[in-house]
Amino acid sequence: MLRGHGVTAVESDVDGVTGTAEKAWRAKYVVGRSTVRKLAGFEFPGTPALLRTIAGQVRFAGEVPPAGRYPGGAFLHGGSMVGITEPAANPEPVTAADFAASVRRITGADVVVEEFREERRFGDQARQVPGYRRDRVFLAGDAAHVHSPSGGQGLNLGLLDAANLGWKLGAVLRGEKPETFLDTYTRERHPAGEAVLRNTHAQSALLAPGPHVDALREIVASATGTTSLTPPRSRPASTARTSKSSMPTAANRDCTSTPAPAAASC
Repeated sequence: MLRGHGVTAVESDVDGVTGTAEKAWRAKYVVGRSTVRKLAGFEFPGTPALLRTIAGQVRFAGEVPPAGRYPGGAFLHGGSMVGITEPAANPEPVTAADFAASVRRITGADVVVEEFREERRFGDQARQVPGYRRDRVFLAGDAAHVHSPSGGQGLNLGLLDAANLGWKLGAVLRGEKPETFLDTYTRERHPAGEAVLRNTHAQSALLAPGPHVDALREIVASATGTTSLTPPRSRPASTARTSKSSMPTAANRDCTSTPAPAAASC
């Protein structure tokens, strides 16, 4: 097992996989993350981000505008954890001044941000590889599918990918199943990924700002027997207090670890 080495090449043949991470290594199969996905030539079609969310520990000077939906986005706060959701824009890290500008743009309030730390940001791009296998290279979790963290569905989805593939690789390596048995992995797990992408697409559509979406939210609320999907804005708070928050912290990251022999993971 090599740690701290970036994978720079992956090549599959009839007997196994040869990879490079400063030095060459060999494995029967590789289970890859995003770097391996790119090196192995997997397509990754999907939709770009519709919305972006930025959150962090924030200290304001003066009044904090009410939390809730606004024509240009949503403003959320609970204690010192504050976040905004707005149409997707530059995904790069933001400064305190940038965050204040986003709050002003959404709420219309002339806020002053004195401190902005522990930044977390994510979009709702949705992508999925057409097949989770190419020869002896497999993908699981975020390498195979990315989507909005709405609903917290990604963790279980990835764990179930790994559970489905893991025992099958073990059975094949032990000679208990034929190599073609591994084809069932895509057949069983790809539909589950598709369902989550469809669900999070719908959630993003309902989270988008604007009067058309407000009308859609009310119709969905009525059809589902919910009082309202657009609650009134909460009262403003004059200061931000320190508190714990469960705001999502999803992010897409590239793999920099190195596969190990037999069923490697990167």
